[in-house]
Amino acid sequence: MAKWSITARNDAAASENKIHDDLVARRYGFRGGLVPGVTVYAYATRPIVEELGPAWLEQGTVSFRLSGPLYDGDTASATAEGTGATVSVEVTDSSGATCLSGEASIPSTDSDPLDLPAGGELPVHRPDASHESLAVGTVLAPLRRRFSATEHREFLDFLGDDLELYPGAGIAHPGWLARYCNRVLSENVLLSPWIHVGSTLHHHSALHDGETLEARGVVTGLFERKGHEFVELDVDMRGDGRPVLSGSHTAIWRPRQAAT
Repeated sequence: MAKWSITARNDAAASENKIHDDLVARRYGFRGGLVPGVTVYAYATRPIVEELGPAWLEQGTVSFRLSGPLYDGDTASATAEGTGATVSVEVTDSSGATCLSGEASIPSTDSDPLDLPAGGELPVHRPDASHESLAVGTVLAPLRRRFSATEHREFLDFLGDDLELYPGAGIAHPGWLARYCNRVLSENVLLSPWIHVGSTLHHHSALHDGETLEARGVVTGLFERKGHEFVELDVDMRGDGRPVLSGSHTAIWRPRQAAT
């Protein structure tokens, strides 16, 4: 079993998504602003890579659910445990409560990448998130960003992940890639406070220094459960046209407020 502990940090307190703001998050029943789900996942990748090896970044899969909040200053304890090419993954907070659980593996055969259509240009004025703007089948405008290994060091420092393979090989951290699952949604529609609740992701190759990332998305599901409004996306990421990452991403785009 591989283990890793780190003091959790919320770098999104001043972001547009106010679920990371203390005052707003309390209206939704939390004791403070949430550490972003993609950051919690980034913590989980450290023991995954230690247990499965760097090959996981090239062809591995992961499916995880975010089951509880993690707050700034909590101790995030991440573990990956298993035999062979599959491990169970968990992140717990200072009290031992589970924040993330899932499974990661290196399949015996490569998974086929998604081939999603590319939408038009990002909107200058984003429409409000609604059942109309998030209708099933909606093709989201792609995001494009050149990956710089030099600039990436700031992200690695924020995570506290000192594995040498990222700066040494000049490749993107899987947590950095996961952030673009969020951004392909949030840069297409204007969201109220919203919460990432889980993802299933397939790595196809690493993103290298100097390559341009293109992230595409298509809305595949829209449903209500226990007063929360959920959206599901298929995501497809490429580096200079080469498949890098694909899978599905689920978020609560309209959470219910806590009873007063």
